[in-house]
Amino acid sequence: MLISSSVHAECTVVHLAGHLDVHAAAEVRRVLLKVMAEQPVAVVGDLRDVPSVAPACAAVFPTAWRESGGWPGVSLSLCSLNPPVQARLRTEGTSRFVPVHEDVDSAVDAARALPPYVSQTTHLRFDARAARDARTCARATFRQWHVEHNIDDALLLVSEIVSNCVQHGEPPLRLTLRLRGGWLRIAVNDAGPSRPHRHLRSVTPEDVINGVLLAEGGRGLSLVDAVSATWGVSEYPAGSGKTVWCELRVGASPQ
Repeated sequence: MLISSSVHAECTVVHLAGHLDVHAAAEVRRVLLKVMAEQPVAVVGDLRDVPSVAPACAAVFPTAWRESGGWPGVSLSLCSLNPPVQARLRTEGTSRFVPVHEDVDSAVDAARALPPYVSQTTHLRFDARAARDARTCARATFRQWHVEHNIDDALLLVSEIVSNCVQHGEPPLRLTLRLRGGWLRIAVNDAGPSRPHRHLRSVTPEDVINGVLLAEGGRGLSLVDAVSATWGVSEYPAGSGKTVWCELRVGASPQ
């Protein structure tokens, strides 16, 4: 399969040409993860030159989207499907998770019509002060975005994820905050190949004061699991890095 990409109105269009079989699906997944890691407004898969899709291979599209973090900050859609391909995606349920459009223009228009979001990325020093610096930057960003609900929980999540990446990852270290429709996404990138460590100790009532969970070394992702609505790990396609991310309802929209 031949795979190429182009930029269309701030969206990345990935053009596929050839039969989508098991071997091609592995390469498609790699390319989609790489493109989504660059965080364009949206990614559109152009399938006009894909005559057929082998059984189970249509799952590569929702799988890649989930592995990238699955947040609508970077949406994934498909377009220009031939009838056999459209039937395959419908049979396997892919179109329930990944929107399908008539052509590239309509897919791009739909992506750009999503509610606006704001984003802030900060590069952090890779040492014991990283969590403190991340909290300071996040607090200033939340003030700018008029985020008033669940600030303590959001700062706690920032601190825990950054601390975990410093302890188990490798530099460089980067914090990205995104807000869309009252949902905050916290993502921390580092270059280490190992997945983050989730400690066995669970969060107990003693960890909570006035409804706020207190940070404590060694608790790590157990706390992230308890405080956030959802969280996960997205690994870079080349295997040399990862993004630990979580989402939290903060009740504010982009200004």
